[in-house]
Amino acid sequence: MKKIRFGILGAGAVAYENTGLFNQNPNVELVSVTSRTKEHAEKFAKKFEMTSYYTDYNTMFEKEDIDAVVICTPNYLHAEMAIAAAEARKHVFCEKPLTTNLEDANKIIAAVNKAKIIFMYAAHQRFWTAYQILKEIIDKEVLGEISFVRARFSHKGPYTSWRASSKDRWFFDKVKAGGGVLLDLGIHHIDTLIWLFGDISELTGASMGTFCKEMTWEDVASVVFKFKSGIICELETSWCDLPSNIIEVHGFNGIISLQALNYKSEPKIEFFPKKLKRNELVQSLKPDMFMENVKKKMTDHFVECILENKEPVANAIDGKKALEVVISAYKLC
Repeated sequence: MKKIRFGILGAGAVAYENTGLFNQNPNVELVSVTSRTKEHAEKFAKKFEMTSYYTDYNTMFEKEDIDAVVICTPNYLHAEMAIAAAEARKHVFCEKPLTTNLEDANKIIAAVNKAKIIFMYAAHQRFWTAYQILKEIIDKEVLGEISFVRARFSHKGPYTSWRASSKDRWFFDKVKAGGGVLLDLGIHHIDTLIWLFGDISELTGASMGTFCKEMTWEDVASVVFKFKSGIICELETSWCDLPSNIIEVHGFNGIISLQALNYKSEPKIEFFPKKLKRNELVQSLKPDMFMENVKKKMTDHFVECILENKEPVANAIDGKKALEVVISAYKLC
């Protein structure tokens, strides 16, 4: 079987992570990388034994025989790169957020539809087995009618919770980032919640502040919204707190709390009342499911979609839906 030839757009920390995962797939051949900084591109290419590197992605598209690209660049570059890749008939794996505004999101969707390429939005939380089981629990009404959901996602923020590979602190740059913690962490949960509970009908409240980072965007945010089903959701996200990743679902018949991180960096699953454990789906939930390498599952899924010419579990439209909530929250504040 012919391998899928990949080009990587970006040579930062996220690019290293994603490329390392794609490199583990036997159906992938890493061909080239592009970065604004020649030294970074050269170092990256050497690390992954690539045959070439560039400082301009259009030159890569013209000179290299590649089938797919992975976009791991600052947020403001996602749209132009995704559109250019689509016009060059390259399949696209794009890091979140899809882009920084809805006009560009629509342009990406139009370009993808016109080119008929595979476009995957990096929604890795959908690949956690525990969340997939939770979705089945919700769909089968194990908790009865759902009335309320509480979600939280936090860590100490960029350049503290993880190390950057360059000195460009673009996460704190208003133009390059396009938003703060809500666009960075909150959008993960927004996508997951839409996948679990359906489309959102209205944003009813938002509050944001800057507490711990030297930036003009928010480093703490709270939003309240309502799904079309009527379910109310409260989402909190922060770059100033201990690590947490929690989704708590309240139904007429009980409550389930899935905690991928619960401040102690240990996964935990709680439910009430205890009789819920009689249900086989609830029984199957295990904390160690959150130890899965979901990003590996996600990158493998993208490769599979290209090989089988099928739609990914998260596409550009899904990316736009999550972005719409963030943009609406910013308008309220």
